[in-house]
Amino acid sequence: MLAGVTLAETGIGEPQAGSEALSIGKRERRKRETREAIVAAAERLFAERGYDGVTVADIAAGAGVSVKTLFVHFHSKEDLVLGNEEKLLARLLAIVHERAPGQTPLGAVTEALLAALEGEEDPRGLESFHRTVGSSPAVASRLRRMWEQYENEMAALLGAERNEAVPCPETCLVAAQLIALVRITTSPEALAFVRERRSAATEAPALREWIERSAAQLGEGLAEWGRRPGAPS
Repeated sequence: MLAGVTLAETGIGEPQAGSEALSIGKRERRKRETREAIVAAAERLFAERGYDGVTVADIAAGAGVSVKTLFVHFHSKEDLVLGNEEKLLARLLAIVHERAPGQTPLGAVTEALLAALEGEEDPRGLESFHRTVGSSPAVASRLRRMWEQYENEMAALLGAERNEAVPCPETCLVAAQLIALVRITTSPEALAFVRERRSAATEAPALREWIERSAAQLGEGLAEWGRRPGAPS
């Protein structure tokens, strides 16, 4: 486990006796299946109609549950946009934690982004993402909180690798830059860049260029970036 604590050490998930264990297992499975159905319905409807064109009732109907049941699993409509945020966070942490010997965190994240791009089935994936999140201030605020959480978790992982009790400023900066690379790849600016350069069939080459240029800039650092010409006064 990344946090260094296993379920066995906490006592969570230990076998329980007889029918009680079976009953709990069935309930948990049903809850998981219901949540996954809600997330799948939300993703499909948001991609088809856009965030503003879908209601919570639409999503509940698409998942085959009541609105009341939906709110047992999600607190708000904007939470439904990010129904898989924990899986994405776990994936990002695993990418860095399990990187190959000699590979940097930046190299690992860049490689994963490019690999994901190669496997993208939707040639207009970035368009679909922006239809999904829409222009709601509530969603924008929710996304900012999500990225901040990702930065904190990445800093904790990198700090643990360096035996830091608390991540130092350098470690926090690296974590922020790694998450920024993921974040900027889904930004409106990336979408505008892709729209200007993509072919009629796919956005992949333009998005690949965006990722590679962004990663190269991070790799070079900010030492000379933005230096104004002329001698300092």
